[in-house]
This record gives sequence, structure tokens and C-alpha cells, in this order.
Amino acid sequence: MKNFKKAILYMLGLFLTAVGVNLSKIGGLGISPVSSIPYACELIWGIEMGLATALIFMGLILLQIILLRKRFKLIQFSQLICTYAFSFFVTLTGPAMLTGFLPNPANWFAQLAYCLVGVVFIGAGVSLYLIPGWIPMPAEGVALALVETSGGRLPLHRCKIIVDVSLVAVSAALSLTFLGGLVSVREGTLIDAVCVGVIVGFVHRRFKEKLLLWIENI
Repeated sequence: MKNFKKAILYMLGLFLTAVGVNLSKIGGLGISPVSSIPYACELIWGIEMGLATALIFMGLILLQIILLRKRFKLIQFSQLICTYAFSFFVTLTGPAMLTGFLPNPANWFAQLAYCLVGVVFIGAGVSLYLIPGWIPMPAEGVALALVETSGGRLPLHRCKIIVDVSLVAVSAALSLTFLGGLVSVREGTLIDAVCVGVIVGFVHRRFKEKLLLWIENI
């Protein structure tokens, strides 16, 4: 029963995060660092964003294998599960389905509103999927691999920043090269990078203990 409740929180977290990603996409002010490269791939080559997410996430798992080599554990392949689930939810909540009925923003303030609502969904989703302590998303897996590779000299929060900045830099380079400007990375990306952590902290302070008690109560 406990694992079932954890699974509910985990999947709900991934779902809400995917909704937030697509709301940010509709806003058009940039997207979260983790989804910035898949978004660039969709804009440049027309690869559906859920599929692009799966491909990039598998690339991040491969990067972990390169970094850790023999220290890469078989259990870490379980990241393929959350890769599939999150990619599926990104497609499910995309413009062709759940978010298809939402109007396109008419001006910058409407774009900002979509961006901010998307950030709330992403923050809430990340909060929920972290609570069970299950499989990390591949981007977090790379950050953990960097911590291990450095022998603990680099703290996790710094490695997370390194990963996020690298993802945004690659997305920006792709956008500049193929689209002639910063399309996949804009002010919304910065808002996301700054505010999601704040929302995660708020949700954990207000609700984490209650959710952990709910998990423990059979």
C-alpha cells in the first residue's frame, strides 16, 4: 500500500511537471532548462516534443554511463522508466490533446501569465515526484554522477547548476544556429530556473510531512 501511494505521488508529479512544460511552451517565453533542448529540437526539426524529450533523456543516461563507467549501476537504468513516463505525459498534455483548447497569448503579459502558471505546475510536480525518493530524472542523474565523479568535492546543488546551465547553453546554441535567434531560451527560462526551486521549497515546507504521514498510514 505504501509503494502504491508513492507511485501515485511520483506519477502525479511527473504529470504536473509535463503540464507545466506545455503551458510554458504555449507562453513562448522560453522553457525549463531540462526541456530546453527537446523544445529546440521540436522547433528546428519538427520532432514531437515528447519524443524529443525521450531521445535527449536517453542521451543523458548515456552521459552518466560515460562519466561513471564501471561505477554505473544496473539499477540506474530504471531512469528509462521515468523517461518513458514523463515523455508520454509531455505528449499527452501537448497542444494536440489536453492543452489544445487553451487560447494563444495575445500579448507579452498573457505570455508571462502562461509562464508563471507553468512554473507553479512544474514546481508542484517536482515537489511531488521527489517525495517518494524514487528514480531521479536523467538530468538529476547526471548531477549525481558529477558529484560521484568529483569524489564529493562538488556539492549536488552546484552540479545541478552546471547541468542546467549546460542544457540551456546547448539549446541556445541550437536556436541561434538554426533559428537565427534565442527562441527556445528566453526570459521564461530564467524565471523557471529561479522560481521552481522556491516553489519546491514552499511545497515541501507546507505539505511534505503531511504527505509522508499519508504514505505511512495504511
